[in-house]
Amino acid sequence: MTARAGRVSDVTITGRGQVSLPAKGMRDLGWRPGDHLLVERIGDALVLVRRPENWTEDVAGSFSHLFGTTDQNVAFVRGERASWGD
Repeated sequence: MTARAGRVSDVTITGRGQVSLPAKGMRDLGWRPGDHLLVERIGDALVLVRRPENWTEDVAGSFSHLFGTTDQNVAFVRGERASWGD
C-alpha cells in the first residue's frame, strides 16, 4: 500500500473484526466515542463517515440536478393535481 495524504497510522483487525481508530484522526474529525459511523466499500477500501444526525438536512438539495428547482417541482405537482379533475 502506498502512503496517502492524511494517513495517520495503521490499525489491526482483531479476531472479533474490530479495530481501534487512531486518536489523532478521531480528534481531527471531531469524532467521539459513541458516535455512529456509516461504512461504505469503495473498491478495495472501506470508508468511514459520521452518520448524519438529521438525514433530511443532510440530503436536502442533493437531488436538485435530477429533479429541477423547487419552483419547477411545485409547478409540476400543481399541473399533476390539476389533471386529476374534481
